[in-house]
Amino acid sequence: MLKNLIKLLHLRSEPDSSEESIPSAHAWWKEAVFYQSEKDLRLDYFEILGVDALIVDSVPQDMETDIKFISDYGTANADGFRLKIDINDPQMHTHLQGLYGDFLIAEVPEIDINLSRKLTDSYRNELNLIIKPPVPLAELKKFYIKHLNADHGHGWNTLTINKKDASTITIAKMLALLQFTLRGSPLIYQGEELGTEFSWEEADKQELDATSVLSFYRDLIALRRSAPALIYGALTFLNQKDTGFLNFSRILSMSGENFYIEANLRNKTQRSKAPDDAEFLLGNYGTTGGKEGKLRPYEARIYKL
Repeated sequence: MLKNLIKLLHLRSEPDSSEESIPSAHAWWKEAVFYQSEKDLRLDYFEILGVDALIVDSVPQDMETDIKFISDYGTANADGFRLKIDINDPQMHTHLQGLYGDFLIAEVPEIDINLSRKLTDSYRNELNLIIKPPVPLAELKKFYIKHLNADHGHGWNTLTINKKDASTITIAKMLALLQFTLRGSPLIYQGEELGTEFSWEEADKQELDATSVLSFYRDLIALRRSAPALIYGALTFLNQKDTGFLNFSRILSMSGENFYIEANLRNKTQRSKAPDDAEFLLGNYGTTGGKEGKLRPYEARIYKL
């Protein structure tokens, strides 16, 4: 069976970015931060975290009046679709085009770039978003450069984290920083925002800790929401041959925003490549930006130019 219906809950009725600062082709799901929940829902928690849309199997009756079910942007009381598709089905594209009109997210196996483009190119009317399997840290840079460069102008993807790699708080924060600054819609699987298995006790504890993984996610969500360049800006990868160092820029010429992001993918100190006049905004080691000119193991930073 092609489709597996679940509820997509849209928590925000309008994008926060002004129409003057973003392209006319914007869509709420490009700006949204998605959250996939497997158990107990608590609306106040998701509001505190700042996510825009929830992917869930069912909704408690006492929450149904508080949340809109959506298909097309702005439409209430409809169902969203999350799909599991068979890429070997010769009628796959026909099936998807027949469903188009609702908001469609599909989980896909590892697929080649051409198929990814076909599924998400807007003119084909098939999918809005695809969820690809998480990529191991060792392959992260190669994957991002290959797929995000190729995807430019060809649809939109979700950005996910490989939980197996988030073995420490530092690495969990580094992966989150990349997830929220590359091109695509971040998708958080329940517990990733805590850097551990999910529990309400842990969530409540981290909410009060300004240095926690949860607080870092909240900072990233707020920054992305306030900066259209981190959503729509041109993505340019730098120093592409260095497999242990990932750095890139996000530039939105119409608003004049220019961000530089760098991440040390190795378990040893490396030299920072940030421009001298760059303004440090956020990093996974805290607010200071660390030792001048150095990136500590698995350190990642966001700068404004």
